[in-house]
Amino acid sequence: MKLAFYYHIPILTIGNELRCPSFLGVFLDELANQTDQLYLIMHTKSEDLNGSADYRLNAKNITLISLGKKTPLWHRSLFSQKIIKQRLLEIECCDAIIVRAPSPLAPHFNKFLKHPKLYYMVVGDYEEGAKQIGKKGIKALLLSRYFLF
Repeated sequence: MKLAFYYHIPILTIGNELRCPSFLGVFLDELANQTDQLYLIMHTKSEDLNGSADYRLNAKNITLISLGKKTPLWHRSLFSQKIIKQRLLEIECCDAIIVRAPSPLAPHFNKFLKHPKLYYMVVGDYEEGAKQIGKKGIKALLLSRYFLF
């Protein structure tokens, strides 16, 4: 099976080495062990300022499809086509794709994806997130409205 996986946390690239937080890296290595090929669709970064990329991916059957530098939420929401449409052509060979949600790009995969079967890995609740933001300030108001949308 060829599987694609999207996650919103950027992956650190150092030469041919891929690094990410250990909670995600252990999961990705095990996912790769269960597939013939794992395509990671992720934002990338070239330096680890906060030391969170503490795990080096070990699986040899991982292919990175870079979405470039992670941009602000509003940019990813408004310019999703520019960010993911061309990249999704690279996973047409896949049998399935897992998309982490909620994420600003998650709702847009359905618009641009043709072949691989789409599965959402839901790890949060937009409505609950909107309630927890509160109502003070313009940013909180806009974020809560966005989450409810």
